[in-house]
Parts: sequence; C-alpha cells; structure tokens
Amino acid sequence: RRYRLAQTIAKIGNWELDCETNTLYWSPEVFRIFDLPPQTFSPSFDAFLNLVHPGDRELVQTTYQEHLQGHRPYDLVHRICLPDGQVKYVHQQCSTVYSEDNRPLLSRGTIQDVTELQETQIALEDLNAELEKKIQVRTQELENSQKRYQVLMDHAADAILLADLDGNLVECSHKAETLLGYTVAELQTM
Repeated sequence: RRYRLAQTIAKIGNWELDCETNTLYWSPEVFRIFDLPPQTFSPSFDAFLNLVHPGDRELVQTTYQEHLQGHRPYDLVHRICLPDGQVKYVHQQCSTVYSEDNRPLLSRGTIQDVTELQETQIALEDLNAELEKKIQVRTQELENSQKRYQVLMDHAADAILLADLDGNLVECSHKAETLLGYTVAELQTM
C-alpha cells in the first residue's frame, strides 16, 4: 500500500515488458497516468505505442530500439494521448536484462506524468522567445535612433557641444571643430 501510495503521490508508475512473450505489466499508477481502466485495457507494447502521440511515436520506437541494441538505459520525455483526446507529457526511464547470448529478456521502466512541469517549461521558453524579440526590436530602434542622431551631429549647421553633468565634454559636432579650430580630443582636454 505504501509503495502504491508513493507512486500515486509522485505520479510515477512502473512497468515490465517480457521481451520474449511481449507481455507488458503496468502498475496501477500507469493505468491512472493513461486514464485507462485496468479491468478492460490489456497493456502490450503495440497498445502502448498507439497511445503515444503520433508526433513522438517514431522517437519512442527508435529510442527503445537503440536502447536494446546499445545495452544502455534510456531516459526520454514524450507525449501521450488519452482516450478523451487530452495530451500529457511523460518521462520514461528503462533498462533491460539480457541473456548470456545478448537477447533482451526483460525491460523494466518507470513512467512519470510531467505534464505540469513540461507545460511550465514550454511557457518559459515562449516567454523567453517573446522577450528576445522585444529586445531585438528595441535594439534596432535604438540603433536607428543613434544613426539619426549621428546624421544630425555630422550635418548640423551650428556648433553643438554636449557635456555631462560634471561639465566634461562628451561629444561635439564637426561644425564645432571647424568653428573652434580644435578636434574633439583637444576640446575634451580643455
């Protein structure tokens, strides 16, 4: 009971796939994650794949096959489709036991509902992308403003001298250099 309660609280279930008989066992929490009744749904690898979001199905199949061939555990986040059409994100981990002649015997894994975390991450990525766009627009506006300012300074008919609050010369127009007979560098040292 404690084990099942822990799985329910963590929204994480476990599964085992007998690779020789293609028999798949799901813990009660896996049924809850997929919103399927254990009394009427018979888990199998093919049935599981049919529940994987079509956009992620090839990724899941490829990852599992590479896992079997490479004898390395896998760790994957992908989408699943519930019977009511709702989409969830799940995090799967798996390792497999092999025979002495390297045939896969038993794959064991966990699956965790990470929908809330994934949706939050996607929202943050969207906000970051939106912020990046705003920064690019603002940067372009500032660059355009600086260019207009520079054109005005370069072509002003009058002498323009700009100083900071301490009285230090910050910038002057070309006309100021011509009228005063000093370069900007010389004016800044006065």
